[in-house]
Amino acid sequence: MGLYSLACAALNKSRHEYVSEYEHEYIDNLFTDFHRMADEIRLTGFAVLFSVNSGYKIILNKGFNAETVRKSVSTADFWNGMLQDETWHFIKGEALNPFFQLFSAYDASFDCLSIKKASHKGCPFIFIAAGEIADVFLQKQLDALMPLIEQTYTILHAFYKPADIVHQKTDFSVQAKERFKSGKASLYIVKLNKLFESLFALLDPSDFDFITSCIGAAPSSFTAESPLCFSADDESRLYFLTRDKEGGDFCSDMKNAFKKMFSQKRADFMCAEPASEESSLYKELSNEIAF
Repeated sequence: MGLYSLACAALNKSRHEYVSEYEHEYIDNLFTDFHRMADEIRLTGFAVLFSVNSGYKIILNKGFNAETVRKSVSTADFWNGMLQDETWHFIKGEALNPFFQLFSAYDASFDCLSIKKASHKGCPFIFIAAGEIADVFLQKQLDALMPLIEQTYTILHAFYKPADIVHQKTDFSVQAKERFKSGKASLYIVKLNKLFESLFALLDPSDFDFITSCIGAAPSSFTAESPLCFSADDESRLYFLTRDKEGGDFCSDMKNAFKKMFSQKRADFMCAEPASEESSLYKELSNEIAF
């Protein structure tokens, strides 16, 4: 079964069924391959937005910062209103105003955007580049990116889900108390520092938003109830709070998920283990819920 066939099959399957078959592409390889290709494309800033949860979001990106990636989340209605067809659009002057909301202040220094809304084998995407560039040149670069766009959709359908990642410890405590007010819970830690260190020299900081989201959503591939997830300030650690259940081993299940998501070398960098009772987060939560 080809990459696209696998991606389309996912629409009619549960994530658990699909992930069990997924064995061809890895998240880290997708980004490293993209940046090797992007370095050969003579554009200062460009990105591909993919359809995610009935909207669009930047996943493949060169030259725009992480804030732009976060701000790029936009509705399908917005793009359908801005772009009436699948030809190249060159946006200038006051027509740029609706688009500035998708960029950080640092990145919003362009005087023109070159944009095309398109689809590849039924999967929609939007290509956007800073500056006014000849459409023949742009189309040539876009055609070269098609295999990576296809790979991205395969990975999206297999692993991506907007994870319930909480970034404020107080918010995490409140949600934990509400969700786990009855029954015992367990707290686990996933250490990402070695994984990130192995990728920092190869990827842009903006790439890690997608990677972290995939890891945060990983438990949904092996459990029906997604754990509550908290990200440390430096995003080198993710904490998962999950309800105690018989017959399941969260750490080994996460390790198996890592092996499906990342190449073997980088999957081995990742570690899932029960959080120490001496950790400040464990102590704080133990006052609210039962461990």
